[in-house]
Amino acid sequence: MKRTPAADTPPALGATEREVLSEVAADAVLLPPAAVSAARAGSEPETTSSLPRMRAGLIWVLVFLTFGASMAVVTPLAFSLTVKLNILVPGRVDVLGLITAVGAIASVIATPLVGVLSDRTRSRLGRRRPWAIGGAIAGLAGLVALAIAPTVPIVVVGWVVTLIGWQTASNMVVAFLGDRLPEEQRGRVSAYTGFANMVAPIFGIGLVSSFASQLMLLFLVPGFIAVLGVIAFTIFAREVPDLAPAEKTSVSQVFSRMVFNPRKAPSYAWNWLGRALLFFGLSFTTTYATYFLAARLGMPVSAVGGIVAIVGLGGIVSGAIGALGVGFLADRLKRRKIFVVLSGIIMLAATILSAVSYQLPGLIAGSLLATLAIGAFSTVDQAIVLDVLPDREESGRYLGIMALAQQLPNTIGPLAAAGILAIGATSSSPNYTLMYILSGALALVGALVILFKVRGVR
Repeated sequence: MKRTPAADTPPALGATEREVLSEVAADAVLLPPAAVSAARAGSEPETTSSLPRMRAGLIWVLVFLTFGASMAVVTPLAFSLTVKLNILVPGRVDVLGLITAVGAIASVIATPLVGVLSDRTRSRLGRRRPWAIGGAIAGLAGLVALAIAPTVPIVVVGWVVTLIGWQTASNMVVAFLGDRLPEEQRGRVSAYTGFANMVAPIFGIGLVSSFASQLMLLFLVPGFIAVLGVIAFTIFAREVPDLAPAEKTSVSQVFSRMVFNPRKAPSYAWNWLGRALLFFGLSFTTTYATYFLAARLGMPVSAVGGIVAIVGLGGIVSGAIGALGVGFLADRLKRRKIFVVLSGIIMLAATILSAVSYQLPGLIAGSLLATLAIGAFSTVDQAIVLDVLPDREESGRYLGIMALAQQLPNTIGPLAAAGILAIGATSSSPNYTLMYILSGALALVGALVILFKVRGVR
């Protein structure tokens, strides 16, 4: 790693003073937190490098791009696709699960590959920004295809392109944070981006719910907002300077870097598993939320968008408490794992409450608890991921692999949920109760894995 000139040190977020930064020897390697703790205890010398604090303006650019990309991909998943499929194949709940599973399979291949390739990219725009631009172009094209698709196979193609495009743009933000963000800012910045990811679909659904009969606007409005985020990222996100030229490599070597040896990075591997379990359960309720609300409230699917938006307004408040509150507390207390466990417990309580509710008040309460838990977990787990990266010089690679912990569950989660819904179901009433309870149970198990197995993080 090249050392960062002290003159380029930006001011701290929300602070008036500058922090004195130590210079780093060339090619130094960032050690995981466990090594830092050992060094401070005197058992071995401290060799971690110090990164300059990130400016507030740049942080908000990253948050805005995260918000826009999440809105562009999750709004179709949570609402727009349901409206589209209700026109093409009314009553076929299983088709949505099939489409999202196909998209997730494609994403599983594309995400780590893009991460590896972005690490090796050298251009005038750096290594992250070109991929963000390409992702935005692909994502916008995919949204157009979804809007005009006359058949389900075209919807599948459009969804795959949309998902890969906007996830690529969003993942470049995470890779950029891995490159540039110092440890003392990881909790709060993860809070901002986690909160943006959580509230984006709420804003998106509220924004497009009045366009339910205008499919082009229904899909494209969130996409245009995401494009603005990519433009801001391209203009303001200066990348790590003076990167060494990428070594020549073969196609097989590139693909070999899409995996890692868990024995060489056990904390990273256990965190991957814990995150995967939580998102496996969460994929149940995310995919079928619109159908669930329609069934419990006795309303047509096309009319649920306004209800979801209204319920989501309360979720913005609870999500802010979870994401922002936990982010600042985690940095101040220098504790992360306790908040992961609390998130899992709250998620289980939220899904149980939703599972037994058939009236709007109970559904609102369950939604508020769920957004509180999601906000808290997204924040603190992202900070843990940045803490346990095996190699910060290859942050794109390892963050791309970590993203699979969310995407792989989305490959099988909707299909598994469809099977769960069929257990004990009648022709008109899928078993949403069982699905929601299992969703919360998986979230708690994932949190416990992180608590007991991830080392070097308090």
